[in-house]
Parts: sequence; C-alpha cells; structure tokens
Amino acid sequence: MSEEQIKLRWLMMSAVQHLHAERFQAALADCESALRLDPENNSRLYLLRATLFARMHRFTDAIANLNEAIDIQREYGIAYLMRAYCHRAIGNSAAADQDLQKALMMAEAILHGFCAETGMIRTRFDATQALFDGDRDYPQLFLPAEEIERLRQAA
Repeated sequence: MSEEQIKLRWLMMSAVQHLHAERFQAALADCESALRLDPENNSRLYLLRATLFARMHRFTDAIANLNEAIDIQREYGIAYLMRAYCHRAIGNSAAADQDLQKALMMAEAILHGFCAETGMIRTRFDATQALFDGDRDYPQLFLPAEEIERLRQAA
C-alpha cells in the first residue's frame, strides 16, 4: 500500500469519527483533503461526503455527491437508497420513489443470487427431489414462479 493510499484511508476514518462526533466542519475538511488525493475513483468517499451533507441538512449537496458516487459505481444500492432519502427530504417524491425502487431491485437481485447459490430457492422438481433424498441440512425456501413474479412486480 502506497503512502498516498494510507493517507487517504486515514482521512476517511478521521472524517467518519468527526461525523459521529458531529464535528461537521472537521469532517468536511477531511473529505476535501481526501478528494484532492483521489478525486475520480472513490465512490465511498462521495458517499461519505453525501452522508455528511445530509446530516447537515444540505440535501442538494448530498444529492450531487451521490450522483458522483453512482456515476463511478452504477450498481451502488446504498447510494440510491441515500439519494431517495435526500430527495424525500426536499420534497421530490417522484425521484425518491424511483431511487427507492432501484435500491430495492438491487437488493432483491443480491438476495435472489445468494439464495440460488446456497440452494435456498429451488425449482419444484429440485424441491421434490430433495424430499426424496432426505436433504434437510438447512432450511429450504420454495417459491413458485407466480410468487417470484409477484415479488418482482411489487419492487
């Protein structure tokens, strides 16, 4: 790890500590210093600065930072969720609903992938075969195709 990377991590940890202690100006100064070290590639830094701005009730600035984070990392569910919160805080319900839907769809995709990989979601044939095989090592969740589609449409 280079000296610059160490300094960047230290600045981010320091900003988080200042944020939790509600020393907002000190946290903002740490974020600004960190951005000078890594202005283009660190989506977590923009998320941190957005969190700081949201705590300061500077929701427009928070949204601008969340836009930067999402531009860097398109599938950043927490950034969409935070942006939904900020949009709601300034009364932009349509944008908030759209961002919340994106965050929920990302969360569903992650959960569905996890369940499929661990065998917690099975086809009807697989579930029946597991009963015959006596497969009871971990809880099984069976969702018919209609229920999966209903959940997708509700998200």
